[in-house]
Amino acid sequence: MSAVTSLKASSALLLWWLAGMVAAGEAADGQDPVHWLERMNQAVARLAYHGHFVYLSGRSLEGMRIRHRIVDGRPVESLLSLNGEPREVIRDARTLTIVVHQNGKVRRVRQPAGTRFSPMKPLEAASLSTSYRLVMGRPARVADRWGVVVLFVPRDDLRYGYRLTLDREWALPLDLMVIDAEGEVVSRIMFTDLQVETGDDPQPQPAAPLTVAEAPAAAPAAEAETNHAGWRFESLPAGFRLLTHRHYADGHQDHFIFSDGLATISAYVEPLAEGDRPFNGRARLGSIHAVGRPLAERQLTVVGEVPYKTLELIAGALKPAGD
Repeated sequence: MSAVTSLKASSALLLWWLAGMVAAGEAADGQDPVHWLERMNQAVARLAYHGHFVYLSGRSLEGMRIRHRIVDGRPVESLLSLNGEPREVIRDARTLTIVVHQNGKVRRVRQPAGTRFSPMKPLEAASLSTSYRLVMGRPARVADRWGVVVLFVPRDDLRYGYRLTLDREWALPLDLMVIDAEGEVVSRIMFTDLQVETGDDPQPQPAAPLTVAEAPAAAPAAEAETNHAGWRFESLPAGFRLLTHRHYADGHQDHFIFSDGLATISAYVEPLAEGDRPFNGRARLGSIHAVGRPLAERQLTVVGEVPYKTLELIAGALKPAGD
């Protein structure tokens, strides 16, 4: 079977699997996916909420508790693991604090805050439409709440499909499934309960629309050939952009983060210690794929919840700036 034939067969299978979820019309509640994504972006930025969710990654299942508050106009998030040794991550506008309990001792690590880590993140319909087809799905009930479903059908074989369920009242995410080309669930984040914190208001109303200054901005596009502390990318997989790059001079390490608006990929370039055996090939941990290869006496490792093909394209595109 040729690569083209294989892609068509996989895409057809995924479309067939998703078709069972699609409502009779493109707009299940009289509105389209863009409307619901805009409402969700407002909700995750403006509302205070807390709840519990389960995260399925491969065969691993973990329970988490989340709380999102607005303090002095800025978001403060906390995530607490409910399995194994207690672990908590707290993020405010400036700092990310990791709290780990091991052998009766508490260890705290602080670092500058990066991007949001909660399962509730803003999505930009305009940028997503180049890589995904957005359609409304059949209504679903999650965490004892009725929600509307938005399906993200990939336009190529470089990414997976997504099924997002949003709370009908508040537009907060209730369930997010990642689905491969065969219709298998790769990972899932599903709330078991979710509460909006409304203070003393006996009849709370959904948040007002965001102002232009408050609205989440689309990630800037990265040029294909740009120097980054001695490295450059000849090209990137279609739809993916370089979001951030961090260079750690003390350890001679580089960390690149890419995204297509839904899927996120990280690439790490690290020195190889004397006697270390480089990782060259493929690996998998739960729903996360990894591709590694030696590069200019360093170790390159690319990881993400995407097909191996996408990781290999990024791994092959990174070159020393002088080459």
